[in-house]
Amino acid sequence: MNRWHYQIIYHLHHFILKFRQHLAWLYTLIILSTLLSLLNISQGDVKVMEVWSWLDITGEGASVLFIAVWLTILLASRSKGRTTTLLALGLLGVYLSNLQDFIDEFIKLPKDRFPWDSLIESLPIGLVLFTTGMVYWYREQQLIQTHLAQRNAVFKNSPSINRETGLAPMKAMLTEIEQLLPRAVRSIQLNLLYITVDGFNQTATEKSELKRYCADVLLNQSSKDTHVYHLTGNHYAVLTNVTSDQNEQMMTSLKKPFSVAMITNKTP
Repeated sequence: MNRWHYQIIYHLHHFILKFRQHLAWLYTLIILSTLLSLLNISQGDVKVMEVWSWLDITGEGASVLFIAVWLTILLASRSKGRTTTLLALGLLGVYLSNLQDFIDEFIKLPKDRFPWDSLIESLPIGLVLFTTGMVYWYREQQLIQTHLAQRNAVFKNSPSINRETGLAPMKAMLTEIEQLLPRAVRSIQLNLLYITVDGFNQTATEKSELKRYCADVLLNQSSKDTHVYHLTGNHYAVLTNVTSDQNEQMMTSLKKPFSVAMITNKTP
């Protein structure tokens, strides 16, 4: 086979593996589509082919197909969670609304009945859920961008990075202090938060995971004007060049995730 054949097979295999955790959504899609179709067939009559509108059938059928594809791609690209659930529910609602509109091209329902089909087509429940999911997705992206920006600053400013934590070492901290100290005397307040984390009595693998977790928490809790360093073992440092009030707020925020930590504030 050609190279592009192998690439297609590889990406398809990867796509299926990612989607496996969301198989319940696929079953839900199939079951609801079947039930909606059977409900229409049981209460209506099939239209003769002469009255079919092929333009409407093509357009509405393509809408149903593409929304199903969007839902599949969404689920394959995300892990389980509240945002994923809201986005999937929203797309599922939009899918059912378009599916009912598509079925109407083949099935004529009697008029002397409860207009449940109009409710399925018209109520914007799916759009409301999807919009809510997009709001949570936006917040999620803001947090990710903040975290990546902090990580990017670490990699840019230090040639030597600790592999376990992804943080700069003590040497980089001392270099940064030398650069900031002349400015600190004139315009800014330079503070050093020294953090010791207890609970490093696990195996080597567990220690590495705990170190990475501590580094992530410190980066997420710190502002953009701070620098986070891994000194050695269970010792970390946060170098800040902010005002006294901002520094106090940061110390308070850092004490929450590190309830067993010792945090001291020193002015270089």
